Amino acid sequence: MKHDSINKSSQRFLSDVIRKIISTESIDEAFRDILTDTLRFYSAGRVVVMSKIMERPGYQQCVFEVTAPNVPSCMTNKNDDFKTNPWWYDKLDANESLVVDDVTMMPKDNSIRLLLETLGVRSHLAVPFYISDIDRGFLGIDITDRAYHWTEDDIEKVGNIANLIMLFRRHIIDKANEEKARHLNELMDITAKFARLGYSRFNIMDGTGFATRQWYLNNNLDYDEKDTSVPDFLVNIHPDDVAASEKYRKEVLKGRYDLKFRRRIRVKHEFDDDYDTLQVYSMVTRYEPQNGIIEISTLTQNINDDIEMEQTLRKAKERAEAADKMKTAFIANMSHEIRTPLNAIVGFSDLLISEDLSPEDRADVVKSIKINNELLLQLVSDILDLARLESGSLEFSLEEFNIEEIAREVMASVRMRLSPEVELRLDIPEGGYVLYSDERRLRQILFNFTTNATKFTHKGHITIGCKKLTDGHVRLYVEDTGIGIPDDKQEAIFERFVKLNPFVQGTGLGLQICREIITQMGGRIGVDSVLGQGSTFWIEI
Repeated sequence: MKHDSINKSSQRFLSDVIRKIISTESIDEAFRDILTDTLRFYSAGRVVVMSKIMERPGYQQCVFEVTAPNVPSCMTNKNDDFKTNPWWYDKLDANESLVVDDVTMMPKDNSIRLLLETLGVRSHLAVPFYISDIDRGFLGIDITDRAYHWTEDDIEKVGNIANLIMLFRRHIIDKANEEKARHLNELMDITAKFARLGYSRFNIMDGTGFATRQWYLNNNLDYDEKDTSVPDFLVNIHPDDVAASEKYRKEVLKGRYDLKFRRRIRVKHEFDDDYDTLQVYSMVTRYEPQNGIIEISTLTQNINDDIEMEQTLRKAKERAEAADKMKTAFIANMSHEIRTPLNAIVGFSDLLISEDLSPEDRADVVKSIKINNELLLQLVSDILDLARLESGSLEFSLEEFNIEEIAREVMASVRMRLSPEVELRLDIPEGGYVLYSDERRLRQILFNFTTNATKFTHKGHITIGCKKLTDGHVRLYVEDTGIGIPDDKQEAIFERFVKLNPFVQGTGLGLQICREIITQMGGRIGVDSVLGQGSTFWIEI
């Protein structure tokens, strides 16, 4: 009857242990409750779970410990690691429990009696547990105030408790590891998407393998997570890149397992004729041809953005180098452009004081001085305008004015520069045309267009015109019958420092200034030209 009562008590105790295990997700909470119940069940002074340290062979640590009031811990510092005692672990490794009913019954010089008495232990039970060959330890019960006879039922019960809580511990650890693995996979997936980095393992002997979703995306292939085979991406790559990929496989099949493949590969889009560029890294990671396995691991990275950036940087470098060359040429040209009118002004001024000049010659000298004064003034004006345009400080003054008046002023300004065989014409509707814009800036543009025309037109005509377009805009233009501009130069002439003829006076700034002005005014600028027949420079506002 008494034995049945003990069995029922043990069963209730184990049931409570199981209930507490399945009702909590916390290791600390479950251990504390179960070990506290064990402590009370045996009226013990101390219950402890010890475990070997996998990273430090021959050392152990306290996993958990509970003590009765006024009973000290079995360690000076619970977080300390300390060496295992052979008396315990030789038996525990043999899956045997350690049983001491009464320490006073042991020989007085026994080292274990001395250790137990130092810990204040009168009766001791240690039951082994293990989850794997390297994860093992024991559940120990210390009774401090009396002797106690440990029965087989006690040993079995404590052993069940030990294995239950350690299985629970393993479950929680595995669950935590699974969660960490899930987070790691999510992080790797996000990283792969961000970096456009794909990975595959491919057995070239039977076509089986594994590839990540991003690998399929990089190679413009449909992803099927249930498919264990890896499709051959050679079907999508550029014909010029196929040979290199096939050569690598053939070399590996011949025994070159140390050979690595690193190359940029172009992969065709699914719905158009464009190509993506991949950086591909391949190497043999498993070479067992006798078992039908030659495994190649491959990383693929979409580097379209890198290619685009490379091209952008290359173009920027080319533009910077071209600008530097033009700047150097501009400085050299400027020194010439400034000296030429200055020398003319100084030379002709000296002639004016000569008493031998006839009235006709004096008039020609004055005319030459005036022309060179205008050239020098225009040069300085262009430089100042360019500086204001670059700093964004160029101001516009809007008002109403008649375009015919401006056109006639420009014609009067350039008339003395014309070749005798060139006719200056005006093509504006009768009565002119009233605009609301910046009169000064439009005059500057028309003057620049017309003076350029006088430099390259030696016979025929130069026409300043205006007409209203069907979209409501107005086109102002200067047409000439000059030498014309080659098709491949018609865009370049609006760039800074560009001069098609280095022997013609000018800084190469005028047309670039015109473009910047009309762009800031919200208009358009362009040229229509036929080589050998003439050009028409125009703006639309």
